[in-house]
Amino acid sequence: MYLAKMSFNNNNWAKPSGLNGKCRSWYYGTFFEWQHGFGWEEWNFSKNRILDDGYQYGFLQAVHNDDALRNNYFKDVVLFTTVCTEGENPINYIIGHIQELETLSYDKSRIAREKLGENGALVKMGNDVTEIKGNIKTFEDNLNSCINIRYKKEHIKLLWGKVDSSILQIDLPGNFSFKSIFPTTKKIDDKIINVIQKFGNEYKKIRN
Repeated sequence: MYLAKMSFNNNNWAKPSGLNGKCRSWYYGTFFEWQHGFGWEEWNFSKNRILDDGYQYGFLQAVHNDDALRNNYFKDVVLFTTVCTEGENPINYIIGHIQELETLSYDKSRIAREKLGENGALVKMGNDVTEIKGNIKTFEDNLNSCINIRYKKEHIKLLWGKVDSSILQIDLPGNFSFKSIFPTTKKIDDKIINVIQKFGNEYKKIRN
């Protein structure tokens, strides 16, 4: 299994939800989503980003920061998020996992963005940022970076919102870097497997 972080979101990652629950900073400085009012992962489960090829297109900061992760495949990527109160006191939670994740080459990312522009998804994303009073200039200036992963919608297994969040809490080292996709530890594996075995038949799927 692998771990990858997504920005916290109160709208089931269909559109940005503002600063509530987001974190101000970490060991590596102020978080992008706190500075600009949104994170690119906040559309990762949006039905507007499912294209005709049957893939759900999204973004992970880990892939954005590391070219070596691009144009690759990962099995069993566990998604987690960090929740804060008024920007502080971070707590990590499992969101769910993607059974098969493809990280995109720059060319595949570009083609996906063009298709999302044609179907109106990028305009809708801009409207979402405006709605929460996010930084629209930052959004427009960085659109070229907004897509870097894809997966089949049937491969996402979402636990967040389906079970009590206390069950999904995980501990990570204080110096943990969210800027990578990396193998999980046995302790985290055991936690995830326990949750899956207990609630495996009650996964919350992407809304069609």
